[in-house]
Amino acid sequence: MELSKDITRRKDSLITKESSVMELGLCLKRSILTDTQWESLDIYEKFGAHCYVMVSLGLTKFYRVPWATWKKMKELFCHKFMTEQELEPYRLQEKQCTILILEGVELKDENTEDRACGKAQSD
Repeated sequence: MELSKDITRRKDSLITKESSVMELGLCLKRSILTDTQWESLDIYEKFGAHCYVMVSLGLTKFYRVPWATWKKMKELFCHKFMTEQELEPYRLQEKQCTILILEGVELKDENTEDRACGKAQSD
């Protein structure tokens, strides 16, 4: 499977699925993901990728929900959807009209010493 080869080469992948809810006050249903998307996120997660469902409420509020949280919605929230209040801990920061999508994501086994830019700065 080609997908597996790509993931094992890049253990620190970041996989996202975007979703937008245009009207504020609507709850975000777990079922917005297709079976194929669900299976793909599970596969990526097995190989160690950071997996998230990216959510926008009315294109004004943005959230990054971890895949592990998304797929256990029923157990965590007692229903298969998330309200705006339940999404709040996953809200992304904004700075100067920029959504900080990667803020707070730490890569596993990251070796910053071998980066080209790190070597250039130390030379």
